[in-house]
Amino acid sequence: MKRIVKFLIVLLVYSLLTSMSYGNDTGKIYVIPIKGEINKAVTTHIKANIERAENDEDAVAIIFEIDTLGGFIQEAVKIKDYILESNLQTIAFVNKKAESAGVLLTISCDKIVMAKGATIGSAETIPHTEKNLSYWKGELRAVAQMKNRDPELIEAMADKRNEIIDESSGDYIVKKGELLNLTSKEAKDAKLIDGIGSTHKEVLNIASIDYSSIEVIGENFTLKVAQVVSNPYVATFLILIGFLGIIIEIMTPGFGIGGLVGIVGFFTFFFGKNLSGDSSVIIVSVFVLGIILFAIEVGIPGFGIFGVSGIILIITSIILSFNSILVGVYALLVSLILCIVVGVFLFKYGPKNKYLNHIILDEKLSVKNEKINLGYEILLHEVGIAITSLRPAGSVKINNNRYDVITEGDFVKAGEKIQVIKVIGKKIIVKKVDD
Repeated sequence: MKRIVKFLIVLLVYSLLTSMSYGNDTGKIYVIPIKGEINKAVTTHIKANIERAENDEDAVAIIFEIDTLGGFIQEAVKIKDYILESNLQTIAFVNKKAESAGVLLTISCDKIVMAKGATIGSAETIPHTEKNLSYWKGELRAVAQMKNRDPELIEAMADKRNEIIDESSGDYIVKKGELLNLTSKEAKDAKLIDGIGSTHKEVLNIASIDYSSIEVIGENFTLKVAQVVSNPYVATFLILIGFLGIIIEIMTPGFGIGGLVGIVGFFTFFFGKNLSGDSSVIIVSVFVLGIILFAIEVGIPGFGIFGVSGIILIITSIILSFNSILVGVYALLVSLILCIVVGVFLFKYGPKNKYLNHIILDEKLSVKNEKINLGYEILLHEVGIAITSLRPAGSVKINNNRYDVITEGDFVKAGEKIQVIKVIGKKIIVKKVDD
């Protein structure tokens, strides 16, 4: 009887130990995608989900599924720190590409697995200055040494001056003047990665991690919007749309489609920048104040302190809404140049073109509105005084009545005489006349 009891006790202890051992080796795996440009939105997303995984008692590891052409260095460094500080095992799964800033995120993980056909490398800094390059190489080298990866290979991905020769074959791994970029096979041959796999299961098998479940974290709406708007090309386009809307609104009396287009363009720009963390309420307030000052200037004669202050505030707020001042200046200059070209075209040919005329001067009216505005035809050839400057839109006084009018592109100062030369629907078109 005693033998049976001892046997049962030993069996129970063995079962408990086995269970505890199994429980320590298996658990939940979190998959956090890192896709698109590395910016503040991605940093915030990754930080939040690393914390989410660490707060899960069942979690044992995180797979960072990487597919990026790079992004901002300062954001990549922040993400690197979050990965290195994590108390969970970390695996980088380069699904397609880990270029530029993506290299630092990849080598920060405990294990690296690449999919067939994936690439890693080309980590040159922009702008390419010696100061930036030195700092970036230091970050790459420090992480490579910490994770026992060849620092020379990693440095060669960022510096064209590095040259590496394969000692066994005598062939060049990378020649001077070129940036190192490796395929999955080349990276494995160079012992830079731990293996090649195409699925999460294969990745975990290569990393020798047992698991009970895999949870893939998707990109939320906020991240998607922020990713799109944070793209410098998209941001430049939105700025262009905003400025074009303002130009069209100035060329059209009253509030119309130009103002609506401008509001949509700038709202989308600042909304996305706020989501990504690049902008703030203060920056948006500075922009709104600039628009208000500029609007005041448009309504008064001449061009003075309100106009200059408004333009300065608008430009400053847009530049500060970018992660990099250099990128902000570049985006603003490109959008302004394109805006000037399109604006001049509309300003010069719009009022005289039967198609563009519908955008700038005319609009479709209901039968009811046409009847209401039919009385404007009696103003044809009437002479009046410009109450505000016409740039080319503004207000005039004709027969002691105030009207919103527009010129065919000419600038008319407040107080100068005008004459109605055309009436199109509710649009009153005037020109300057001499005394």
